[in-house]
Amino acid sequence: MEEWGVERVKTILDYQFGKGFGNLFTKGNTELIISRKTKRLRNLLLDGEHMVSLSHRRGLFILQKGGAKLLHKHSKMAKFRVVVNPETAEFNKNGKSVFCKFVEDIDSELRIMDECIVVTPNDELVAFGNLVVSPKELELGQQGMAVRVRSGLGEKNKS
Repeated sequence: MEEWGVERVKTILDYQFGKGFGNLFTKGNTELIISRKTKRLRNLLLDGEHMVSLSHRRGLFILQKGGAKLLHKHSKMAKFRVVVNPETAEFNKNGKSVFCKFVEDIDSELRIMDECIVVTPNDELVAFGNLVVSPKELELGQQGMAVRVRSGLGEKNKS
């Protein structure tokens, strides 16, 4: 099995988020947390802050609070974003999932199970998680959960 190094991590990040994001997520004091037992990558820390964790089921990264903030700061409006109604954003900020009827706009390039960030129409980051329905399904009037929120930016005890 291939060893985990920064170059391998950059390749996965570039594939998942687009060219250049591998460098962005590893620019600075990068620490890779490897499982002692399985020798698999668990987490990526940048300057001591938890950015992403590796999902071994999918082989892609799962955003953490630091990674969501970095992605929000360095991506253009609409990219990776699900825009929610400002009145319901407070619930998402507290870790509640996003429902279809409260989605005002969405990046049309997102796919089901993609990592995404939840923002208000003013582009204020409120939460992050993974997309449960496709943008096309939302367009067609799908009901139910749209984004399974992993953490909101208003939660104090989560990473």
